[in-house]
Amino acid sequence: RLAFAESRAAELAAVFEKTREEFHAAVAAKKDLETALLAARRQSQDLQAKLSFTTEELKETTQRALGQAAASQTRIKTAEGDLVYFKAGAKMAAAEKQKALEAAEQEVDTERRVAEMQRARAEAAEMSIAGAVAKAVDDASAAAAAAQSDAIANAVA
Repeated sequence: RLAFAESRAAELAAVFEKTREEFHAAVAAKKDLETALLAARRQSQDLQAKLSFTTEELKETTQRALGQAAASQTRIKTAEGDLVYFKAGAKMAAAEKQKALEAAEQEVDTERRVAEMQRARAEAAEMSIAGAVAKAVDDASAAAAAAQSDAIANAVA
């Protein structure tokens, strides 16, 4: 009986030791998962901050572009009004009025080209910022998914 009891005690001691090792491994895995989760949260917060900053830049750039476009449209309307006036005056005047008419037409064409270039720049900036926002969102989603996958994989392991 004593030998059996000693044998059983040794078995239980081995099981206890194995259980203790598994417990320590589980605690270490939990700490690793918590660390990974904190890192993922920090990365997510950083990406959210980037997204907010990029969105704010998009708004500011859009507002500037709209302001420039409105100013250009105003200049175009003014130049077109001037053109109408100069055309009427040119019919009654001599060669000097004809020169003024040509100058006004050139000014209108120049303003239109400037407006077209500004509009194209504004659209390109808007598309670029929208692409950056989409990339930041995709990066944040991918980082969160990767962190979640790592956390699940570590939890399963």
